[in-house]
Amino acid sequence: MIQSLRYENQTHICKGCFNDFVDDSFHSLFENEVICDKCFKEYKPVFKEFRINGIKCLAIYFYEDKVKENIFIFKGCHDYELKDTFLYYFKLEIRLRYFNYYLVPMPSSKLDDEKRGFNHVVELFKVLNLPFLNVLKKTKKHKQSNLSFEERKSVINFLEVENGEKIEGKNILLVDDICTTGSTLKAAIKLISPYKPRKIQILVIAKREFTKEELSKMKKVDEII
Repeated sequence: MIQSLRYENQTHICKGCFNDFVDDSFHSLFENEVICDKCFKEYKPVFKEFRINGIKCLAIYFYEDKVKENIFIFKGCHDYELKDTFLYYFKLEIRLRYFNYYLVPMPSSKLDDEKRGFNHVVELFKVLNLPFLNVLKKTKKHKQSNLSFEERKSVINFLEVENGEKIEGKNILLVDDICTTGSTLKAAIKLISPYKPRKIQILVIAKREFTKEELSKMKKVDEII
């Protein structure tokens, strides 16, 4: 007869560096640590506030260094275990800030979701334990990073709203992993606004900062955020 195994002293490791957690660390105060002090400090949270078309936005990090690397590993290399490391230790603060909001994730293509086995934006923000409204759909596969600043203005042609009546009268929080030019978020604002949400705000994991030369080029094509 096979008896079930019990693991009395399971090793608890950081999902960033795979090292054991130190009992006297700050994060040992939490029940289910996901990232150690060393890795967490490398993320360098900034809580950057900015606006897109007059809408209040918040980025937890700048899109650089360790955050940029781990978003790529999570999103591009399908390392699902990294999903909670970006927001876990801010989840209570963020949940309080947006406690009466519905999360509307920026969509990815169905083929990309099937290839990964998950929708990366949804999984990143599940840790907040806020309700989702998946009303934005991508109608055609395209990769933002392959588009020029001017070409990104056409992103609205690849998005549509499904069951938009669910938005009416609700506080909507548009969420995404990265904000670069803000084209997708601008398109989302334009698409959902006719459905009369009560409020719209934006939350992203990371925001890319631009050089003066890049900003000048963006202004010329009305892409400045």
